[in-house]
Amino acid sequence: MAALGNTDTVAPLRPHAGASTPALAGVTEIYRRRLLAATIQAVGEDGYRTLSVRRVTSRARVSRTRFYEAFSGREDCFMAAFEEVLAEREPVVRSAFERESSWCEGIRAALASILLWMDTEPAQARLCIVEALSAGPEVQARRAEVLAHLARAVDGGRRISPAAREMSEVTSQALVGGLCSVLHTHLLQERDMPAQELLAPLMSMIVLPYLGRAAARRELSRPVAVVPTCTALAEAEDNPLSGMKMRITLRTVTVLTVIAEHPGASNVEVARRSGVTDKGQISKLLRRLERLRLVVGVDRPGIKAWYLTEHGERVRQATCPR
Repeated sequence: MAALGNTDTVAPLRPHAGASTPALAGVTEIYRRRLLAATIQAVGEDGYRTLSVRRVTSRARVSRTRFYEAFSGREDCFMAAFEEVLAEREPVVRSAFERESSWCEGIRAALASILLWMDTEPAQARLCIVEALSAGPEVQARRAEVLAHLARAVDGGRRISPAAREMSEVTSQALVGGLCSVLHTHLLQERDMPAQELLAPLMSMIVLPYLGRAAARRELSRPVAVVPTCTALAEAEDNPLSGMKMRITLRTVTVLTVIAEHPGASNVEVARRSGVTDKGQISKLLRRLERLRLVVGVDRPGIKAWYLTEHGERVRQATCPR
């Protein structure tokens, strides 16, 4: 997410005569989302320990009064940002896992989704994987829930063979702990190597105790199609992103893919399949993609149906995992 403007604060709005409660609630939600976006970016750049109400409000261009209307303090704001990212990512990772026919392929697809997210949304990834470790007990408890959920998915490997069934569920907990350690180190070192290149060695580590050495070697040798970053694409010839006044994020790629796979989908369907829970966010994104001529909206009775343009398909192919 991009930083939101300069350090000016926004003067509190005074309700005018006849102002409706829903309208005022909508204004409050706008401020809240600006504060969350600013928090994610600030923590991604400088870490949790330097996070302050002043830094968030300055970056978001929102007054302290508005901040305390939305959050009780720094920790509450961080927790809300943490939950915001989880709400966005969890449906995408779960969908990647569930659409595969086997445990191994499901784990691989889910892990590939997480690694792609790390490359395309590094501020979000750093907040969840690195900086959450420095936050308070509420965040720590929520983080433990997430890791336990991931461990349960990995523990599905025990159902594959009689030998695997004899293993303890502690195995999956240890594997998820090791996975988090590798991802944590990668984010701290800020390597030029994309996180996606970790897919093969991490999958080899995960399948070894359940499927054996032969399967682990196969995972190490499987090719990994790395989605190029926007910087790499900008250096390529015939780049479909050239001159585009928009940063292509994982959410953008997901929305373009949903429309490509479900032409004529409505706002509601695009949001549901993309894992976007906020109606305002999906509407804003679709309008922006339409202005960039990546999608076109066709009015139908009661809905607007969305279709990918030729240019949108080129952008999707350039950014979508193979």
